Amino acid sequence: MVVPERLIVGRHDDEAVVHVILKALSFLIFFRERLQMGGHLHNENIPFIPDVLQLDYDGRPTFWAECGPSDPARLKKIVAKAPDAEIWWVRETTEEMPQMPARLKKAGVRAGRIRMLGFPEDMITGLCQSLRAKNEIFWMPAAFDPPSLQFDFNNEWIEAPFEIGEY
Repeated sequence: MVVPERLIVGRHDDEAVVHVILKALSFLIFFRERLQMGGHLHNENIPFIPDVLQLDYDGRPTFWAECGPSDPARLKKIVAKAPDAEIWWVRETTEEMPQMPARLKKAGVRAGRIRMLGFPEDMITGLCQSLRAKNEIFWMPAAFDPPSLQFDFNNEWIEAPFEIGEY
């Protein structure tokens, strides 16, 4: 499956630049058929807007990515409301990865339902500083064994590992 030639990632007035970067990277890493940024859930029982979403043909979430800081209580509700979805919590740092499972457990999140991905903070900081109104990314598919990224961002070649975990 080929990543779209153009990807538009809008930024809301109250949205941090780092959140935009995390959404774009998540979309590219997890790209699959019918994947979308945000998206409209056709289920009034799910009161959240995902950062990255894939719906099945019946409108149920099959993939959900929460990018950046997220309240573990929110993640608990997402797990309950989207029981068949693959759920990822994507962070702008790898430093918090060891504490994330304990935070999820303390919030009562059911184990075995959330995967976590953390990027090197210096890579995310550099991408935030290089972000323009229009950006060019030449994307190479991410590797998960071992986890690593390779891509060109605005004529700067980036090679970086990332961390994955499960709870």
